[in-house]
Amino acid sequence: MIRVTGLGAICSVGHNHHDVFHQLKERRGQRDSAFRTSSHLLRQGSQGDLPQVAEVSLTDQELATALGLSPKLRRRTSRAALLALHAIDEAVKDAKLQASDYAPTRIGIYGASSLAGTTDLEILFREYTTQGKCRRPRLVLSGSYSALNDLLAQYYGWQGTRVLISTACSSSTVALQLAKADFDSDKIDVAVVYGVDPIGELSVAGFRALGGLSKTLTSPFSVGDFGLSLGEGAAALVLETKSRDNRTYAYLGGVGITSEAYHPTAPEPSGRGARGAISRALKTAGVQSDFIEGAYAHGTGTELNDVAETKAIALSLGPSSSQIALVSTKGATGHTLGAAGAINAVLACLSLHHGEIPPSPGFVSARKGCTLPVVRDEVHRREYRGILANSFGFGGSNASAVFLKQASGKNAQAVQKSEIWITGVGGLTPFGPEACRLEAAILAGTSAIRKGEVNPSFSGRCQTAYRAVVDLNDSETQTWLRKSRNHRKLDRLSSLASVATATAMRSAGLKLGIGNRDRVGIYFGTDTGPIEVIHQFFRNVVSGGIGAGNPSLFPNTVLNACLGYISIDQMIQGPAAMISQGEVSSGVAIGVALTALQTDAELDAVICGGVDEHSLILEKAYLDLGHIPSDLCSEKKSEGYWLGEGSIALVLEKKSFASARGIKPLAKLVGSLSSGHSIPGAHYYAQEASAITQLLDQATRDFGMPDLVVLNTTGLAKIDSLLVKGKATSQVNSTPSYSAMALFGNPRGSSTALGVFAAITAIKNQILPPSPGVVPGVPTSTAIQRVFVLTASCGGYSTLQIVEKGDTQ
Repeated sequence: MIRVTGLGAICSVGHNHHDVFHQLKERRGQRDSAFRTSSHLLRQGSQGDLPQVAEVSLTDQELATALGLSPKLRRRTSRAALLALHAIDEAVKDAKLQASDYAPTRIGIYGASSLAGTTDLEILFREYTTQGKCRRPRLVLSGSYSALNDLLAQYYGWQGTRVLISTACSSSTVALQLAKADFDSDKIDVAVVYGVDPIGELSVAGFRALGGLSKTLTSPFSVGDFGLSLGEGAAALVLETKSRDNRTYAYLGGVGITSEAYHPTAPEPSGRGARGAISRALKTAGVQSDFIEGAYAHGTGTELNDVAETKAIALSLGPSSSQIALVSTKGATGHTLGAAGAINAVLACLSLHHGEIPPSPGFVSARKGCTLPVVRDEVHRREYRGILANSFGFGGSNASAVFLKQASGKNAQAVQKSEIWITGVGGLTPFGPEACRLEAAILAGTSAIRKGEVNPSFSGRCQTAYRAVVDLNDSETQTWLRKSRNHRKLDRLSSLASVATATAMRSAGLKLGIGNRDRVGIYFGTDTGPIEVIHQFFRNVVSGGIGAGNPSLFPNTVLNACLGYISIDQMIQGPAAMISQGEVSSGVAIGVALTALQTDAELDAVICGGVDEHSLILEKAYLDLGHIPSDLCSEKKSEGYWLGEGSIALVLEKKSFASARGIKPLAKLVGSLSSGHSIPGAHYYAQEASAITQLLDQATRDFGMPDLVVLNTTGLAKIDSLLVKGKATSQVNSTPSYSAMALFGNPRGSSTALGVFAAITAIKNQILPPSPGVVPGVPTSTAIQRVFVLTASCGGYSTLQIVEKGDTQ
């Protein structure tokens, strides 16, 4: 069983987990001093009537000082990273976790956030919008989602799995599920799971635009004003399976995640989707519904969410639901978005450990449709056997976790790993929506990179840049887009991912019905997400104040919005997650999908891949950083990359499921490895090539010598030299290499998925693709049985996919 050995938390009511739990109990359901006008928004120069929020009282400098961060490190650390580091540092010390306790490669980081470093991007957006330039273009790096995990890995020297989940408000409970799957597959010995979100103009303006903010203060499940109140904070848990000389707060029994396939923002009214997540959590925990005696609800205070959650809990737990102690803490902590699930998880563990559940702040009496017994006024005390922790988010993302007082042992079953086939590929790239076009470009070495103008409203020395972009107005692309039920709502990122998924499912001949919708999942990776629509939304806020947000744009600003649209169009109701881990995002997503299929008996197939869009403001920031050259690298020796965009989707299936459908594999995905290689205390780009050598040698030992190595180069010498040096000093040093950079530019989050597509192309055609460049090349015929796909990120993390020829090819 998975032990919870360390806890950390920081939010408006306390700066450590002891104070948070104590204050919630002592308040006796009151919420008086928790909310105030945000000092962060005032410093940002936010205009308009600012709402009351539950903000952490410490400034960024006070947080950095408490952590002992150097001025250099502080300058590249967002508020989200400071909050996360504060909670994690507490949890690590609470768990008595020392560097000598475990190998650094066996310690995984599972982060979660809805906004991450977006508050840094808000500064960058504001300066570019109002001044045409930015004094600190490096904010584009600290503002990235992957910067959170990369900073933590470098700070502690951890080299294991690195995953950043962004599924809006369900993020940190989804992160718990991914950590549990890695424990089940013996990838890790320790997991550090955390959730974090700061107060930002984006979230405040967005929820105000939707009419989702309470006019007074939020009162979940209670009579009073409908609506939520925003908060900020972070919470962290250290999970272990081995026995050490430290305490066990509780056991992680099971986690369930589902997609509703109903609406981009609203919950399914009957509670069906949330019920599915709770039921999966109970099943994986190996306990009956009456084992659950307490529940930390998502409980946002909005009418639709509270009623739907009530129904979901009642349906899942049955008659025993009338006896549980139900609580929502958001009347004091506010809605902390991506941190909400982690805060609930920490509190659930404390309740199991101490036998106490605090009352719900702001609860007076039950509102219509909320019939479950909510804890009010006084602390509820008993020896709880099991506690449920819920979190639900935009895009129809539902996640529930079950924590237990005692180790159950009922779910301790040996994992029977299945052979995984790649049965379908699809994409939307600069070559169009058909996979055959992409294959032809790889075989011919045809480049999609073209010279374009940088937005003239931005000042700077270089007004042109090379890029590879998708024509969304292409007639074939428009035909695919019009098939979407929400095609008029799709932003650019969602359009790319939707077409890629639809074409991949057609390629695999995969059709979903009532009997198998919940047995198919979707895992995608993205580096910068819907950054263009975020910028578009923020421009209105800069010019018109906090109340000028566009309600039609805000739902598309969450990273997993595209997954919500995909689940609706394809009726996918199984697990879903959007992963953001820099250039290796789709590599991490593919690895997560592989692990899910190998550890989850309830899952038959997964659609996985990556997506990133071209953004003019991102392009300008990278130009100012010197990351984008003003010429083609094949013509002149200039360092940097050209931004690419597009989406690649793969359909992975268990061999048994695909065979029963009469489907032959395009290839087999036999393994997915990863390694951290940043140097603690060094520069952001300072990384060790030896770690990549070790990764390649491990793959060779475990799977055999490859016939081709796909290197997903970026154009940045600091990163590409790692790949080249790492390969040159490995056992595969004489194996032919391939890179598609000169064809597509740097597609960032979808790089690995593109590399896997190139591997499938090589296996299918039994060729070595030509060395790509501006001038088309000629492929070389040869036997291709096995391909390694290697990708490295700027933050010091690499993934390696092992793709093999299918048995029936």
